[in-house]
Amino acid sequence: MHVQNIKNNLLWDFSLEQEFSKTPRKTGYTFVIDQFAATPRLALYRVGPFSSHTEHLYQQPPKELLVKVLGEQCIDPSVDGLFMINQELRDWIENNILNH
Repeated sequence: MHVQNIKNNLLWDFSLEQEFSKTPRKTGYTFVIDQFAATPRLALYRVGPFSSHTEHLYQQPPKELLVKVLGEQCIDPSVDGLFMINQELRDWIENNILNH
């Protein structure tokens, strides 16, 4: 992961719900919670011109923080999918991943 490249191309205002609604599509990076088999993980979301890709990060926030963010969005812990982060998780990302 090239942190400087990610920092230069961050899309903090990116919305998963609006991902394919705009043409041309913005490209860059954002962060999402990828929940699979009731296990939430922070993932880097690469937004390309025609597709997107998630990559789980080696360094993960406390699981309690991820669960809290999902709970704020009323996400059932057993539902698989990609979900948005909140300001508290963004602060964690900035302090623990982007500042290294």
